[in-house]
Formats: sequence, structure tokens, C-alpha cells
Amino acid sequence: MSYPLSNDSKRNASWCCGSGSSIVQSSNLITDSAACRAALLRALEHDLPTQSPLDLDYYIKESERQVMWSQENCLEDNSTLRLELFRQQLQLLTVQYRKISPEKAALLEEISHGYESLCLGVDKPDDSSLQRPTSNIITHESREALNTGGRDKGIWKRFKGTGKRKAVCVWWRRFLKDMVPAWLPYDWRKNLLAEIIAAIALSSITIPQALAYSSLAALPPVYGLYAVILPPVIYALLGSSSLVTVGPMAMPCLLVGAHLGSLPISPEDKGSLAIMTSIMVGVLYLGLGTLRFGWIVKFLSRPLMSALLTSIAVVVISSQLKLLLGIDVQSSTLVQSALAKIFTNLNEINPYTVIISCIAFLIIFTMRWFKLTRPYAALATLILSISLGYAIQYDEHGIKIVGYIPRGIPVPFSLFPGESLWRENFVSLIPTAVSASLAGYLESIALSKKIYKEYGGRKAISPNREFVSLGVANSAQMVFGGFPMMGSLCNTSAAILCGGRTQVTAIVRSIVIAIVLLLLTSVFYYLPEAVLAANVVVAVMKMVDFRAPLRLFKMSQFIDFIVWILTFCLVVFTGIQIAVPTAVGITLLVFIFRSSMRTKIKRLGRVPGTITYVPVKKRRALALIPSVVVLDFQAPLWYANSDYFKDRILEEVSLDHVEVVVIDMSAVSFIDSTGIDTLGDLIDVVHSRYEGRRFIVLASCKCKVAKCLEDAHIDQRLRKASESFQKSDMYRPFFTDVHSAVEFAVEATTCSTGCCNLSSTRSLPDEFAQAMARTKPNRRKNKKQQKKPLDNQASTAESPTTTETVEEVLAKAFPYPTESLDHAESPARAYGHIAPILELIARKLGKAKDELKIYDPYYCDGAVVANLEALGFKSVYNKCEDFYTAESPDFDVLLTNPPYSGDHPARLATFVGKKGKPWLWLVPNWVYMKDYYKDLIAMPGQSGMFFVAPKKRYVYQTPKHLRASADEAKTSPFPSFWFINGCDVCTAEEMQSAMADMEGVLAVKDVHELPLTYYDQYDPEYKRQRNIMKSQKRKNKFQGDHGSSESWGRKTGTHQDYKMSNKRQKRM
Repeated sequence: MSYPLSNDSKRNASWCCGSGSSIVQSSNLITDSAACRAALLRALEHDLPTQSPLDLDYYIKESERQVMWSQENCLEDNSTLRLELFRQQLQLLTVQYRKISPEKAALLEEISHGYESLCLGVDKPDDSSLQRPTSNIITHESREALNTGGRDKGIWKRFKGTGKRKAVCVWWRRFLKDMVPAWLPYDWRKNLLAEIIAAIALSSITIPQALAYSSLAALPPVYGLYAVILPPVIYALLGSSSLVTVGPMAMPCLLVGAHLGSLPISPEDKGSLAIMTSIMVGVLYLGLGTLRFGWIVKFLSRPLMSALLTSIAVVVISSQLKLLLGIDVQSSTLVQSALAKIFTNLNEINPYTVIISCIAFLIIFTMRWFKLTRPYAALATLILSISLGYAIQYDEHGIKIVGYIPRGIPVPFSLFPGESLWRENFVSLIPTAVSASLAGYLESIALSKKIYKEYGGRKAISPNREFVSLGVANSAQMVFGGFPMMGSLCNTSAAILCGGRTQVTAIVRSIVIAIVLLLLTSVFYYLPEAVLAANVVVAVMKMVDFRAPLRLFKMSQFIDFIVWILTFCLVVFTGIQIAVPTAVGITLLVFIFRSSMRTKIKRLGRVPGTITYVPVKKRRALALIPSVVVLDFQAPLWYANSDYFKDRILEEVSLDHVEVVVIDMSAVSFIDSTGIDTLGDLIDVVHSRYEGRRFIVLASCKCKVAKCLEDAHIDQRLRKASESFQKSDMYRPFFTDVHSAVEFAVEATTCSTGCCNLSSTRSLPDEFAQAMARTKPNRRKNKKQQKKPLDNQASTAESPTTTETVEEVLAKAFPYPTESLDHAESPARAYGHIAPILELIARKLGKAKDELKIYDPYYCDGAVVANLEALGFKSVYNKCEDFYTAESPDFDVLLTNPPYSGDHPARLATFVGKKGKPWLWLVPNWVYMKDYYKDLIAMPGQSGMFFVAPKKRYVYQTPKHLRASADEAKTSPFPSFWFINGCDVCTAEEMQSAMADMEGVLAVKDVHELPLTYYDQYDPEYKRQRNIMKSQKRKNKFQGDHGSSESWGRKTGTHQDYKMSNKRQKRM
């Protein structure tokens, strides 16, 4: 994006470069957002060397996104819009820094004003009040001058005046663009014939299903055919899915039928009220889609959806039993009521109807057994049942049939209800319409996402567009009549099986059904209702999933399990109209419960040598300060969890050794009024209860949260609560990062207790009160003690009078420089793997293995001596001394796991190269790519390398005095294996034969004989092998032949090992 610069602005470009903030130079102008961002960062780094403004990236990206949006929609005066966005960005940053760093806020305001002047061509203002204030605190007058001076107000008025009209035009333009059919462009020559055949086959399912669902909705059968004429066409033109087919659904039909069946009116009036229900559903959908309410489906969980679908399938099946058995009883949406009516009228069962039902089920399931698609089964059932009806005359045997179906398509709007009818029933239809719309949309959007996931599509599924398309489709039922229509799982699956790949199938299907209405309605006279019921039962059986609650129970998801059981029982025993809203309410209550009760508050500790803070339980050695507790609140602070937040913070403040609680607010994305009041009350309670001796510090607040807290005067409460600690220059109401807050807390507490001041450097003392103790923690504490809030070793230990960092402890303990992560004892399994090689070296030297002199120059905890003595090697030298300067002892073989920091590996390579004796290193996989290793093996007598790699990765043990807890003592950071060289004592072939019987290891003479997981990622051979594997996989996927991949693996010996290695690492 470019910014227009006038000649005057070019002449005055250097005006913005004051006070070290080199935004632009006289010859270098800002021409894009990247340069703008870099200039702003340079300006901020002038006074804040180690930090960058919070959320700066967010505002930069948001500005770029909105500018791209304006360019796509051809907005005029883009420069003004860009300037306004950048100005808003700087204002938000200014608000954030006003309380954190007043001098930074002044600098930001100057940058904002100068940049506006630069872009708009305004000369440098002569008013001295517009210059940067010399003091650190900017005055109200100078701030107002900076905000208003030098700005062309006409531009802003013109922007505001035209912005609203342009926004409306752009909104409609985008709306109409989104309404373009998802399946366009379409290859008519290639796909049209296949789509027509698929539509004809699909019609054989839709026609009997529409007739059956019309009876489920308590309507005459012909209304089912009317209903599938126009809505599928409209959805095909407006829907976001190119595969989902609109058709009748069990849940909306059952809801409509439950209401209409109880009304003492004629079938024609019931059909009119069904049209009215469809219009109400359509209007509700249109309203939700226009208001962008598609996000509401995110609050409905999968257990709820599964329970709804399963329970509704059970209700539908129970309602169809009377048709399958030929019993003439009143329909009911309650399972217990339907079953009771059937069992009390078992003597009315029609044996001929039962036989017809059994034949229909037999045909459907037999064709499934032979893996024939559902359209053929439905068509075969339809043809056989109708043919048998004309042969034996069903009506003479008491078998209920569809009967006469009026021929032709009704005149548009002729079935619309009269004014008196809809006025009398409008209010009573509202609950039915709301329940049908909610239930239908949930199933429809779930189906659309499932189809998109399995088969893909040109556009992603849009919930808002689904609202609009289904709303228009259902509103169109006023033309020919019908009941609410949604995305149908049965019709969609059948369309895909028949070869339909776009919405053209649905359009042609509507045409076919219209032709059937015009010419072939008399054919369905002898169609039995039992056959229709059988098709309905088979269609809804796919919705039954009784394994879902068992799976939830096995996964210990007891809340979801209870939601599933409760929803199922509500639908089955109380009815759909009551159950659906109740189940949705239960889900929302569960969401609020989980948000309020399961919010995680973790205690943080500092990684030694850095200013990074991580959860205590995830690192093995962290710097913890008993008097300062750092807590990370990982959720928005709102009314649902505000009480829990307050209680947990008070629990931490009440601990005896705690003086300051630092709250990391980086994860608090928003805060509501209840959260603000709770935070203010918490500050006041801590201040009054402990009389100012303890206080709370907030760090890493987002800009929106910081502005809300500032508007609510939380900063003033924080200032008042910490009055006795504000002598430090580091005090801020809101700290930009956690480390700054901890520094201030340490300095404030040490000053208040009379201890010496800490230096102003950015380092903190690392206190390990109990971590340095060599006593093991008691694992038999009772459960109540283990459930104390964020309890660990440091929180229960008394603060020592003198503290030492890990580096200081290591400097005293070891004569050469090391880091804490260097100290990890090798497992005994690693020494057992190279025992045959040590025995080989002893035999070659003519010694017994207990006489073999083994030298390990790096001391950690002395465990190497015990591990080798257990294998029979008694002469092991491993002492805490600097072998770089001291004289090394006489040895036969060097065996070590060296530290990886600094230049230790390189110095060790030089040492063994000079000695010329056999050596065994346990080092990471990347060592073979280092220059010092290549120089070592190029020396005389060092070329015979041998490698022993474990099939299961080594796990190293942290020494006791460096552990943060006993449970965090193990680590396995990267693949490591033995680098071995026998020098002139033994060859690689002899070592390979000695390792022939060793299990659990890979013994090779070249690193590239190992699996790919042992390679270094920068190794060219690694990249070559990976490319070969990827191309082979693509080739196998394209050809559908997996045998070639396995044969390739046997030839090279890497592909199979790579897969096995991945499996082992997953087990670890």
C-alpha cells in the first residue's frame, strides 16, 4: 500500500525524525506498512531496548486487513482510510503506554501527529505547543494540541460523511457476491447427462419418502410432493454446499405433525397451516442469517446433537409401528404413549399389512447385503409393492394405501391460508416453528459440514449463508405449498451414490417430480402405507447411535454422558417441543459451568538464564522466589468465573511466605463489568486485610483490557494499594511483561524488609530452597495436602537468608564452565549396550575386563562408576576435575557423555585425536555434521568409525540437587547414540561381529545406515531420503498400489525402519 506525499510533505519529511525516532529520512519515504512498522519499532526501541509494544502486530495486521478489504471493494480515497486506521492504531498504543510509560506515550503521540502531517502534506506547525514536551509527563494542553493541531479536518469530515454510505454499498456487494451458487462454473457437456441419470434415480427415493413424511406431518400425501418442487431449486442457487440436497426431514415433520394432529380442522386447513409454519421458519432463518448469527451453532455440543438425532429416530420409529402393523390408532410423539396404544390394540393387527412390511424390509436389506445402492432398493420396493397391489387389490384385504393423489401442480399461492385461519393459529404455531427451525438447522448444518469434510467442495460451509438459503427456500413454500424442508441425509447420500456431484441433480429432480405430478400420480394409488413406513424406518436408522454414550463413559466424560442421557430421556418421554429448548438450555448451562469452574490458574517459574516464564510442572529446574508468586490466569475474566478467580488469588495471598502476587493477564482476552468489579474488590480486600504489607501486580494486559481497567480507575486502586512500595522507579500500574513485574516485586519487598537493594540489571536470584536439598520428597502425603492450591516444594519451603543461582552452584561444584542442562546422567541401559565392545577392547589389549582402564573426564554425579562396575568393569576413573588443564590419568579407553554447551565437544575431539586411544562418546545425532568431528575422523588412525544406536531413545536422569521435583527428573531432548572408534586396537568389522547378539540396538559402520529419525535435519542425505519417500507415497497413492512402497523399503532398509522408529517414539 502506498501513501500519497505532497511536495511540501517531502520537503518537511525530516521533521518527524526528532528525539531519536528515525521514522523517515529526508530521502527515504514510507511507502508501505512494513516500512511503517519498522520505523515505529525503531522509534520505540529508542527508549525501550528489550521490549516491543504489546499487540503491535495485531494492530498492524488488522490495519492491513482492513486496507485490503477497502481495495477489494474499490473504495475511493484509500489513502484517507489507511491514514485513519494507522491513526487509530497509534491512539490505542498511546492509551496502553500512558500509564505504563508516560514518555513513551508522548513519543507515540508525536509519531502519530508527525506521520499525519507527512502523509497529508501539512507543513511543520509553528506552534511550540506541538513540539515534544521536555518533561516525561505530557500535559493535557499539549496532548490536546498534538491530537488536533496540523490536521486537515475537512478530510476527516469527508471520510465520515461518505464512509457510512460506502459501507452499506460494500456490504450488499459482498452479500450478493457470497450468494453466487457454490457449484458454478459448471461443465455442462461433461456432467449434465450423468446428473440427469442421478436425478431420475434419486426421484425413486424422494417420491415415496415425501409421501411418507407428509403422513408424519399429519398432511395429505400430495403435500409431500408439492414440498419438494421449489425449495431444492432455491437452495441449489443460494446454498453454500454444492452436494447437500434439500428434502423432508423426520424431526421438523414430526414437530409439525404433533401440533397439526391435535387440531380439529380439515386436511386442507392443516396444509395451509403447514405452509404458514414453513414461512415462519423461513423468516426466522432470514433474520438470523442477516444478523450473522451463524456462530450460535458453536455452543451446541456433539453429545447434544447425537442424543437429539438418536432420540428423534426412536420417536419416529415408534410412530411408524402402527403403519407397519396395520393398527388404526392416533399418532403420538411420546414413545411410551405410542407403545401403550399399540400393546393395548394388538388384536387389531392386520396380518396382510405385516406381510407387506416384512417383504419391504426383506427387499431393502437383501439388496444392501449384495451391496446394491439404496436407489435400486427403493425403486424395487416401489415397483413390487405397486404391482402386487394392482394384482390383489390391497383395499379388499384391509391394507391401507395412499389412494387418490390429485394430478397437476397447484396454482401459485392458492393454498396460502386465509386471514381468519392464520390469525387464530399464529401464536400457537410459534413454538412449533421455533423448535422445527432449531432442530432442522442443527441437523442440516451438521450434514453440510460432514459432507464437506468427506467430499470437499469449492467453498467452505458458511453457517450464515445456510441460514439465508434455507430461509428463502422455506419461505418459497407459500407458492405451491408444503412443510419445512432442510438438508436431508438420506437424499444427499443417495444423490452421491447415484453419481450426483452438484446441485444440478437437485434441480433436475424437482423437474422430474413436477412431471410426475402432472402425468403419473395415478400410478401411486395402490402404494401401501406400510411400504412408506418401512422406507422411513430405514432412513432414520442411520441416525441411531447408542455407542456414543458408552464411548463418552469410557473416556470419563461424565458431564457429556449425563447431557446425552438427559437429552435422550427428555425427547423420548416428554416430547420434542419441550425437550429441544430444554436440552439447548442444559448445554448452555454446562458451558457456563465449565467456564466458571474449570478455569486453569497455573503457577509460573522463570527458566534460568532467560526472562521466559513457564508453568512450574512442565520444567525440571525453574527459578522460584518464595515471596513472589507468579500466576497465569488462562481465561477471559467474566461473571461466570470471577468468584473463582477472586478465591484462588486470595488463597495464594494468604500463604505465609507470599508478599506479592503477579498476575499474568496475557490470556485474558476480554473482561466484563463483573470481572472489573471483582478485580477492584480483590485489590481493596488485600490492601485492607494485610494493611498494605501485601499487594497485587498486573502484567501483560492486552490493550482492550488495559483500557477497560483504566476507564474503571483500577490503576488508581493499584496505585493506592501499593503506596508504600512506589519509591522504586520501576513502578507501573500495568507492567508490559511478567519479568518487569517480578523485578519490581523483588526490589519492593527487599527494600521494605531492610535488605540490600537489587541491582538494576535484568537478572533475578534463583532460589532453590528445597530443590537443592538432597532429601527425597514424601510421596505418601495425604490427598488433602496434595490438593493444596498450586502447592510445590518452593511454596512450602522457608526463604533462606542467602540464595544462590543454579549457575553459582555449578560454578562451585565444577571446575570448568557448564550449564544446568548439561548435567544429566546416562541410563544404565546405555552402558549395557556397549559392554561387548569394551570386552572386545580388553581382549585385544590382553587384559581382563576388570583390569581395563576406563576414563570418563566429565563428572556429573558419579553414576558412571556404579553402572560400569555392575557390568564387571572395576577400573573406572571419573572425578570432578578439569582435565583440560590437569594431567590426565593413564587409561586404555575413553568413555564419556560430554556436556553439549560451549566448546566442550570440540575440545574433547582435539583431546582424543592427540591421545590416539579407543574412545566411545554418547552424543546427540547432530555431532556427525560438525566440523570438529569431520576433522577428527580425518586424522590418522581415526577413520574406522562405528555407531551403536538404541531402538528406543535413551532417557537421561537429572541429578538430585538440580531437580525441581522428583517427578520431573527425566528428560530425553533429542536422539542420541554411541560414536565409537577403536583406533588401532580393533576394527569396525570386529566391533560389528561383537555386537551381533545384542538386542535393542542398531550397530552400523555408517550413520546413513541408520533410520531417518537418527539423521540430522540439515543432512543432505536426510533431505534426499525424505524426498524419495514422499514421491514414492504420492506414486503409490496415485496408482493405488502399496506393494511398491514395501519392496522399496526392503531394498534400501530405511523406509520400514523409519516407520517402526516412529511407532516406538509414539509409545515413549
